[in-house]
Amino acid sequence: MGVTNCPRCGKMFYPVGKDAKICPECVKEEEQVFETLKEYLRENPGKNMADITSDTGISAKKVNKFLREGRLEVTEGMEGFLTCMNCGKSITTGKYCNDCASKISKKLQTAVTRDNPRAAARPGGAKMHYLAGDK
Repeated sequence: MGVTNCPRCGKMFYPVGKDAKICPECVKEEEQVFETLKEYLRENPGKNMADITSDTGISAKKVNKFLREGRLEVTEGMEGFLTCMNCGKSITTGKYCNDCASKISKKLQTAVTRDNPRAAARPGGAKMHYLAGDK
């Protein structure tokens, strides 16, 4: 992948790795926001979204993003705030409830083994060994 523009600040940067969607400066800024939020929640457990956003200045959208990424978890008293993107069941973190995540994982595994007959033919899964010339 070549040079691209950061969707947040517009600066040009060279993405390193497949998950690099924003420039390193914006990554640092986002990590500082997360640390601020984490510290606030540590000092003020059980706060609701309105309190969090007004006290920290961090948007509800950003807090929700951290929840969906699995970096934060909904606490007691906030049930229903975060729901499974598939079935709508209340969850505490991530995108999917355990049942839906399991179903999606099984479907993916089935698709992989169906599309790769060599992987399906091995009872213990793929195995590795070193080549004789690589000792």
